[in-house]
Amino acid sequence: MTKKTDVEKKLFAIDLGNKSVKEISRTSFSPFSIPSRIINKDLASSGRFQNLGAGFQKKLSVSDYQILNQEDTFIFGKDINKLGKDDYILESLGFGLDRYKQKTYQDILSFSIAELARREEISLPVITADLVLGLPSSDYTESIVKYVLESASGQHSVIIDGDTFNVNIDTVWVIPQPIGTLYNLLLNDQGQVNDQSIIDKKIGIVDIGGGTKLYDVVQNFVIDENNRQQKETGIFTLYNRIADNTDISFQPNAFQIENIIRSGKITGTYLFKPNHNEQIDLTKMIEKEIRIYTQQVVAEVFATFKNFKTLDQIVFTSGGSQIIDKELVLQSIPNAIFVEDAEFSNVKGFLKFGLTQIAE
Repeated sequence: MTKKTDVEKKLFAIDLGNKSVKEISRTSFSPFSIPSRIINKDLASSGRFQNLGAGFQKKLSVSDYQILNQEDTFIFGKDINKLGKDDYILESLGFGLDRYKQKTYQDILSFSIAELARREEISLPVITADLVLGLPSSDYTESIVKYVLESASGQHSVIIDGDTFNVNIDTVWVIPQPIGTLYNLLLNDQGQVNDQSIIDKKIGIVDIGGGTKLYDVVQNFVIDENNRQQKETGIFTLYNRIADNTDISFQPNAFQIENIIRSGKITGTYLFKPNHNEQIDLTKMIEKEIRIYTQQVVAEVFATFKNFKTLDQIVFTSGGSQIIDKELVLQSIPNAIFVEDAEFSNVKGFLKFGLTQIAE
């Protein structure tokens, strides 16, 4: 494929969560998600039998990433969970400033920036871009914002599958995640106002991510400090509980459970296929666990939003909001709304925020 030559400054947005990183650029406005996990290539490719039959192995959507002038190469990509190397996985799990100081977090951020540059298909020695990042409201402190700004700014040089991508991040905006949710509701993909009423409404936001659940109240783009909560019980709490309670000889892991549930949401049946010859129906157990988890979410809404009756809407967003029992939520919270394309609602909102800043 012939690469384009384009000197226009790019605009990137990244939502680097505990379990997945969502990315988008102004060029394509097509978001994508990659598990926020990496594996050292030396560990992933070790073993006497690794290369036997290499010509027949199924091609997975992963690539080699190396920070320029650093020794280690890491595997990163959509299919990293299919490598069967969970014992060697590195994740950027954590909360507070310590998470953002982790080398794994900083590496995944650089890899994500370089991946966006790769998808631009531009033939330039250096790509210049502005970047929007989001933080949970509880992490939106002066010290963390300052550290993230410093880490993200400047040059990121990454070798991906042998090709070097140099990205100069010019301006960085760091915003609270619920503000990204609001921007996505307020503006269309061209950055024009889509729903003016969002500004005036008092909105509760329930953000069910992979590692956390975030509860915030926002009115006129101001976050209510007294009505917010962060809980370390994101949707992977549900997946892990199901995996632990699966009473079969070969237990699926949390990532397999995630795939089972996402497929089952479409088909209406939750099936585990340990091999090509059999399948195990987990529908009854999974539906029960989803109901229990949803009941917990509803209880937390009422416990966190002390002035619940004053809220105009309760907005459910992020990937976990697609998994919970929506009908059960609406029975208790009739003014709840579920964001479309919820997995990418925050990162799309980050990008829309960036569009407003560029327009000023």
